[in-house]
Amino acid sequence: MSLHSAVAFEPSSAPSVFSALVDAIPAATNTPLGLIGLLGVTGAATFLFWTQAKFKAEAKALLAVPEEDRREFVTRIHGPFPKSFSAQAWLMSQRQRYLLLAFVCTLATLLLGFIVLYGKINRTDPAHHPELRKAYATLHSKLAAHELAGRNLYNAFWGASVRAVDPDQQTDADLTVAISAYNKVYDDLRQNRYEYESSVKRWLVEVPALADETSDVLNYGLIDVHQNAVKPLNVHVRAKAEEVRELRLKNDSAANARIEALKRDASQDIPTKLQALQEALNTYIKEIDILTQRMGE
Repeated sequence: MSLHSAVAFEPSSAPSVFSALVDAIPAATNTPLGLIGLLGVTGAATFLFWTQAKFKAEAKALLAVPEEDRREFVTRIHGPFPKSFSAQAWLMSQRQRYLLLAFVCTLATLLLGFIVLYGKINRTDPAHHPELRKAYATLHSKLAAHELAGRNLYNAFWGASVRAVDPDQQTDADLTVAISAYNKVYDDLRQNRYEYESSVKRWLVEVPALADETSDVLNYGLIDVHQNAVKPLNVHVRAKAEEVRELRLKNDSAANARIEALKRDASQDIPTKLQALQEALNTYIKEIDILTQRMGE
């Protein structure tokens, strides 16, 4: 791989619906709607079980009514029903219908009860929840890896200096390794940002300021470090190096003069862009450390 085929990019990512639903559980339990919904489905299940029991009792009582009077008996209680049904069959069909609905409501009651209980349990001392610590450990490792990869990239360009725009084989190989390693870490953080971020923020419903700080640090790494420092450096050096490569093919005095001019420009441009990258990385590591300290408070 050459230096110039390893330019960082921004792949898109799409959060899974299931993850979004799970992440919404603590937020949902912060409102009275969860409890209201639980009471509602519990009441509905109770009513449906009572109704199916009533139909069952009526079907049993119907056995004591003469066959020819059964349709009139049921019609007086429930009104007209399809002639394709016998009185006994219609009562049993209604019983099965309400029984099925009752079971559905029971399942909904159990599910909603779990959600409400789950949210209340996990809102207890959220900043010290073991799941939060585990999730933040993963996020921290990704942020730290990104900062380190950026630092290694900085060191590679600093070591190459002007040779970055007219690299020999070893310089090209060293820069390619550093850029490829950076891209791998950056792509992982960019592509999986939602997963890493939401796994932490789901436990910070009652600590919104800390949740916002988590997003801010991620934004700083992906925007201030990558978009505003790493990418401009890489694109600038790439453009200069491609021009030098084309001039080398011409191999004339004008081309050589232009190459020397490009190198002189690079001797000023590259240090300036490296300084911007260094300052961004220094701020980045400070922001990561502050967030880590806040997570442990």
